[in-house]
Amino acid sequence: MTDWLNDKDLVELLRSDYAENFADQAADRIEKLSQDYAEACDEAAVCYIKQCKAESKLDKALAALDEAIYMLNPDEEDMAKKAGVYRIVTTYKELKGET
Repeated sequence: MTDWLNDKDLVELLRSDYAENFADQAADRIEKLSQDYAEACDEAAVCYIKQCKAESKLDKALAALDEAIYMLNPDEEDMAKKAGVYRIVTTYKELKGET
């Protein structure tokens, strides 16, 4: 019943088929992981670009607020009213991290 185990050619053929199948599976897995890694890098790059654009837009908005505050020249009375100018100044400070 175990005569086939004594057939060295058959055993070697089975071993080589198993090794070849294993190597093919490993190569496929490595290729898939490489593709996943490349996609993740692409997504990270897109996120970085979007973040840079958002920061640029925020910088422009802060510059506009800064200029508006300078032109409005709020005094203590304006700040005490907690109205339009007050909201502009407090929002500006919050965005700049000066709260």
